[in-house]
Amino acid sequence: MTTARPLDSEELASTAPERELLEAFIDAYRDVVIAKLRGLSEDDARRGLVPSLTTLIGLVKHAAVNPLESWRTRLCGLVLQDVGG
Repeated sequence: MTTARPLDSEELASTAPERELLEAFIDAYRDVVIAKLRGLSEDDARRGLVPSLTTLIGLVKHAAVNPLESWRTRLCGLVLQDVGG
């Protein structure tokens, strides 16, 4: 009896069910953001580095909230007024 090997990312992208694939991409992008910010001080994370008001901490907040809101509104059929919290 042979054991199945884990799928590599290309195989997963071409064969995984849609929800599993979406969750994997969200997790991967979240991991990238965490890796890029690891070791920064809070002051560095809050410092504005571009002419807009975008900060690194703002990107973290967006990465934390946006996938959840997308799940609730697009996949569950809720409108923003129905989404609490």
